[in-house]
Amino acid sequence: MPRRSKLAVNLTEKTIRAIPTPETGHTITWDEREPRFGLRTSSAGMKAFIIEYLSRHPNARGKDRRYTIGRWPIMNATRARDKVRELKGRIADGEDPLEERKAYSEGITLGELVNKYYDHHLKNTKTGRERCRLLKKDVVSVLGAKAKAIDVERRDIIRLFDRKSEETPSAGSHVLAAVRSMYNWAAAKEVIDYRHANPTLGIKKNKAKSRQRYLSSDEIADFWNKLPDAWWIGDSIADALKLILAIGKRSGEICGMRWSDIDPDEEGHTWWIIPGEETKNGQEDKVTLNSIALEIIEKRKKQKSPDDEFVFPSDQAIRLAPHSLGAAIRRSTGQQKRPRTGEYKNDFGAWAEKNPFTPHDLRRTVASHLQKLKVPLPVTKRILNHVSGSAEGATVVYTRYEYDDEARQAMTRWSNRLREIITGEKQKVVSIG
Repeated sequence: MPRRSKLAVNLTEKTIRAIPTPETGHTITWDEREPRFGLRTSSAGMKAFIIEYLSRHPNARGKDRRYTIGRWPIMNATRARDKVRELKGRIADGEDPLEERKAYSEGITLGELVNKYYDHHLKNTKTGRERCRLLKKDVVSVLGAKAKAIDVERRDIIRLFDRKSEETPSAGSHVLAAVRSMYNWAAAKEVIDYRHANPTLGIKKNKAKSRQRYLSSDEIADFWNKLPDAWWIGDSIADALKLILAIGKRSGEICGMRWSDIDPDEEGHTWWIIPGEETKNGQEDKVTLNSIALEIIEKRKKQKSPDDEFVFPSDQAIRLAPHSLGAAIRRSTGQQKRPRTGEYKNDFGAWAEKNPFTPHDLRRTVASHLQKLKVPLPVTKRILNHVSGSAEGATVVYTRYEYDDEARQAMTRWSNRLREIITGEKQKVVSIG
């Protein structure tokens, strides 16, 4: 049983902060103003408002119940006290909040849980749309949208995990992480009963392996020149993949490229300003656009509709989904069945089937070829928008814009080298000052 404080106190923000954390278990501090209203403090430092009441519900008549109203400080004392008065009125009318919560928790389906998770959490995160798509495609479509969320068992998740891990180890780990996060969120928000075990409990992610794959000059030439005729790769996706090879940005950043973020300066240089909310490290990225990148963007501009916000819209006139780039490559290199036909077919050379690659490998290709061009590492980091956690990395944060000129010159050199690779014609050499 929890230890109860000897004296009731007036629960305010000030007194709540002063309540000590117990060494073990949890304690309850009762409010002196509102009977049977209190604050539970756990040994982990979690504080939550509670109410105790005598149930009049047919399923629990005469039982003493304890209901968690909300966690502090997400809910403050004033809101909690208002909620208590509302609950007391409902209890007096014969309702039982715990029975209602239990009924909802037991009744919510897997499809409803994913939608709720997206609406109340994922849509406010950078990877929310992709994680929601993954949950619907690899979890809901397999287990069933109408399956009860609390009926999903550990063995179900193990089967999903093993199935995705057969594609790639990282794919299995992504599915596992998505399901684990969703159930943790649902328990924390009491969408499902917190006593219901997370079905991912005890399942370990696959050990991550660092990829070293990048395309050689011959592979770049074959990929670039055959890209327009690849069966599954549409025009928008082809241009997006080419732009990754031209400037080395992440596929999510490329797909989120807006016309409004392309900014010519007074000196005649064109930059692409990626807002911090779109980058992996949360820092604004000023990207120099070399000649090949500008040619791709100019082509996109000629195909642009008046309502297009994004440089690479999908058929629905919204941004391309980053996963569509990877899916297109897999289907066009014989790694995945094509829709409708169900066949495996490689549109590129045998190298693409023997040694598969991903959109991120195209980014790594740019970094690797920049090093072959003897571009200094700090400039390469600036181009890739890499920031380490070391003291040296902290310095880069402050001096990153001092590399604008060097980054622009390096990307000009890479543009010339890329054009030489895909055309076979020698280009003028540009040195870094």
